[in-house]
Amino acid sequence: MQNIKEPDTEVTVTQIPGTELSEDESSIVPPILVCHEKIVWFLWIISANAGLIVTIEYWLLVFRPPTNFMDISVHALNSVFIFIELFIGRLPVRILHWIYVMIFSIIYAVFTVIYWAAGGLNGRGDPYIYDILDYENGKPGSIAAVLLGTIFIVSPLIQFILYGLHRIRIRMDKKNNITNNNLNVITV
Repeated sequence: MQNIKEPDTEVTVTQIPGTELSEDESSIVPPILVCHEKIVWFLWIISANAGLIVTIEYWLLVFRPPTNFMDISVHALNSVFIFIELFIGRLPVRILHWIYVMIFSIIYAVFTVIYWAAGGLNGRGDPYIYDILDYENGKPGSIAAVLLGTIFIVSPLIQFILYGLHRIRIRMDKKNNITNNNLNVITV
């Protein structure tokens, strides 16, 4: 570890092992991520957002009592694991990654239409994945509102929430002197 004190300032930049100081020595440059690390990060962002969206929309729009273990396991525990992973897994969250989630949401919306058109059936033999996406008997306006709301409102909102929780985790780390495995750029 190398500490560099800037003259005439109170700022100290601490170099983390495995990183380099920028040319002007005012920030730490994280190591370049290799392909598989980028893929894991990309997939985590999509799965974390999709899992939280599924949880929220299922319990607000789809759930009809009574519940069973399968409902809780598939539509609630995933979010618990996402929050655990967020605070323990150390992967950073970036605001602009909402675009990946938005693209995934669009692909999922198209998939639901293809699923219905191809004659796909859910576990109860109904021609839809969730009853709010019933293209045969549902209200087109409601279906469009759910899909557009998910794509353009819920997806970015969930990403902002994850980012806020990520920032809270960083503050907790700083308070406890924990580094973030060189994945965050520290700028002065």
